[in-house]
Amino acid sequence: MLRKQKFGTVYINGAPVDPGIACPAVTDITKLKIELGDTVPKKEITWVLAGNSLVADRNLLRGISWNTLYHNDLILAHRQPIDGQMWETRLLWGGRTKTTASEWAIILADAGDDAPVDLHTEEGVWSWGSAMDESLDNIRVAWGSITNPRRIHYDRADSAQWGWRPVLELPEARWPWLVGRHSVVCTTWGDRIFGDLEEVSEYDLILGNAKGGITLPDPNSARLLQDGGVAINRDYVGRLYPWDMESMTHRLERRGFAERQTLIDYPQRLAI
Repeated sequence: MLRKQKFGTVYINGAPVDPGIACPAVTDITKLKIELGDTVPKKEITWVLAGNSLVADRNLLRGISWNTLYHNDLILAHRQPIDGQMWETRLLWGGRTKTTASEWAIILADAGDDAPVDLHTEEGVWSWGSAMDESLDNIRVAWGSITNPRRIHYDRADSAQWGWRPVLELPEARWPWLVGRHSVVCTTWGDRIFGDLEEVSEYDLILGNAKGGITLPDPNSARLLQDGGVAINRDYVGRLYPWDMESMTHRLERRGFAERQTLIDYPQRLAI
């Protein structure tokens, strides 16, 4: 079964909405502001760790055009603060070359038989990707219940089955902010190692109380420490994510609004 955590909420024109709703119909898409933001109880987004990707478990907005996402800067590496942490949000990637698998194909392979439940991959449901058709400027790629993409006109939004399923990434420059937090390292050789992030150096990440598959296929990739931790060569780190976001949400709920705003505003002022 895939690992999941809940945090963050979708906002439309500043108002929080339930994940999976239909996108409001508008005549002028520039009047529609769509973004991810701080967690609102009962409107949380479920994020699934599959492959090395942290991806929404469903289309967060249905019946939305690629063009609308473009005008909201949601295609590639758009930075947005969520509960005091600065994230980058983007659409699913295609294969980097004609011979490499797409990000969605890797996610589906990892999910296996659990994909229909964990990722809501019903037949006919498609999620916009960032790739463009090489031969037609107005065609974009979408991903569905199969690994082969569907090509759709970028301005079409007349089907509730086409939607926005974002992927989250933590910028590498933000890794030191996670020191002291329970985290997961997705390695380039396929392991997912959970533990308490103790140190981020120029060369290594050190996780204490490390758990998960630790296979060490290359002697240069990582080394086990006597105290039960592991030091992972940064060259072998695919992704790093905090993995205590649910407890973070509960802590924020217990605090006052003013302190919550301070937590959110601080990384925005120091965004890198």
